[in-house]
Amino acid sequence: MIRRRALALTAACATAPWPTLALERPRVVWVGFDPLSPNDAPVMDPWREAFRSAGYTDGANISLEYQYVDAAPAGRAQRLDALLTSLVRDRVDVLFSPRPEVVLAAKRATKAIPIVFAAVGNPVAAGLVDSLRHPGENATGISFDSSATFAGKQLQLLHDVVRDGRTFGVLRWDSPDGSEFITAARSAGKTLGLTLETVHIRDANELDAAFSRLGMRRVSGLLVIGSAYSFSNRMQIAALAIQHRLPTINAMREATLAGGLMSYGPVLAEQFRHAAAYIDRILKGTKPNQLPVQQPAKFELFINLKTAAAIGSTIPSATLVQADEVIR
Repeated sequence: MIRRRALALTAACATAPWPTLALERPRVVWVGFDPLSPNDAPVMDPWREAFRSAGYTDGANISLEYQYVDAAPAGRAQRLDALLTSLVRDRVDVLFSPRPEVVLAAKRATKAIPIVFAAVGNPVAAGLVDSLRHPGENATGISFDSSATFAGKQLQLLHDVVRDGRTFGVLRWDSPDGSEFITAARSAGKTLGLTLETVHIRDANELDAAFSRLGMRRVSGLLVIGSAYSFSNRMQIAALAIQHRLPTINAMREATLAGGLMSYGPVLAEQFRHAAAYIDRILKGTKPNQLPVQQPAKFELFINLKTAAAIGSTIPSATLVQADEVIR
């Protein structure tokens, strides 16, 4: 059975499929894998605020919904396909998700309904778009940076904290947009004379075992690949890192605020604001394939000195002066 949760309940109305979107109350559906919680406020709030700033009122001239498939990894794909088939049959007006698996499934389900994504590591490598400049078909959105420069910067920052470390871990969720980051990180590691040990997990239930494996491999620090999964489970990841006294670097400031040691990456809230702006343009008639995939322009470094003290790490002064914010 597919479980769903909606932010706004609206009656299904007869709507014209893309590209003709002249609607009184368009229906925009965010598709996810978990029920909403206060943990999602850092991305949900700016997304909804961006619509309000553009002149929309939920329930009046737009319907903003959140629907999800709550299932174990083994059955998730089948239930996701069933949910998307239902949404396509209902002729929703725009589909949105920060999860590349959802976007790929949505592309298989429809060529007519626009699909917008945010915070996807490398949408080209993941197969979401043809190219950043010319996304093609009906999907576009906002990219999380997974370039060699980004991965190398994260690894360098972590190595600066653990100067005598030679083996570092990479925590990767079973998601199609992480391969490019790992390739880039390995390349940067060779330059620094470092070895990377990658641990793949499919579900939050596997986090405890993943940290135990990292401990057995004697890694000196951990890179947590930025993704919707690491965002949703940032508190558990931070707690396990402290428990194992393992220095970590994440891609999102929210992870550092949750107790992680460091984060370096794009401003996550801006990713979701820009995604909402893209949806606004699509509702006003712009075709998705006319909207190039946006890449982040600003990156932030956050450092949590409370966590550093808890795990016995010393942050070099040269690293501290680079920080946009230090939590003391």
